[in-house]
Amino acid sequence: MWALRHRQPAEPVQQSAIAIKSDPIPAVDDLGQVFPEYRPIHPTLSGFIDDAHAAIASLPVRDGLIQTETPGFLRPADALALYELAWFSNADILELGSAWGLSTSILCQAARNAGRGRRVVSVEIDPQFQRLTARTIRRRGLSGGFRLMPGEAATVIRRLIDKHRRFGLVFVDHDHSGPATATVCRALPELMRPGGMALFHDFNDTRHRTEPDAYGVYPAVRTLLEDYRFRYLRTVGCCGLVQRLPA
Repeated sequence: MWALRHRQPAEPVQQSAIAIKSDPIPAVDDLGQVFPEYRPIHPTLSGFIDDAHAAIASLPVRDGLIQTETPGFLRPADALALYELAWFSNADILELGSAWGLSTSILCQAARNAGRGRRVVSVEIDPQFQRLTARTIRRRGLSGGFRLMPGEAATVIRRLIDKHRRFGLVFVDHDHSGPATATVCRALPELMRPGGMALFHDFNDTRHRTEPDAYGVYPAVRTLLEDYRFRYLRTVGCCGLVQRLPA
């Protein structure tokens, strides 16, 4: 893993105020061949943000995935990026798909530690996962900055837009099919604040070639990038990171 040094807690900086270097989007034939290790996304960051961020890098890993008391499918790079992005988020955070609540807990911990009152809104369609996520968040004492919104992502997103909710970070990890991801991408111009980030889980995955009917994150993101308001920033672990450009 990229060598990070421990440091004092970082000072939050507005995303729209900093210039983040971008990498080219990978070719479809390269998906899932390499999982890029985490390196800080924001140029103001030269090490771990705080002890909680550093602790993620120390978690045991099996088959490429971090192992905690909460099950999940996050690579170390995915989890470290989620923490950083939530810490620096310029508004509340939206998660689409929570499962057992692993990513949710990382987002909530980072938002709380940043100390700027950011909340995590988590959308989950499965009732069992709704209960498990809520239990994970309660067990970790993070309920104060968390709101669960049960339901299908497209429906909930429409309600949020109608209420003029705008988010600084959107983590997309619900339905990996092309139509479902494309629906989210079409909503992002109304759902995200300028300078905000969208992280797409399983973007960097060979199944876009082997199971194209089930995996359509990559083509949906490519279509999103045809909108001049968005740019591809980098591949992180199995994720693709996109920014809505500052106004």
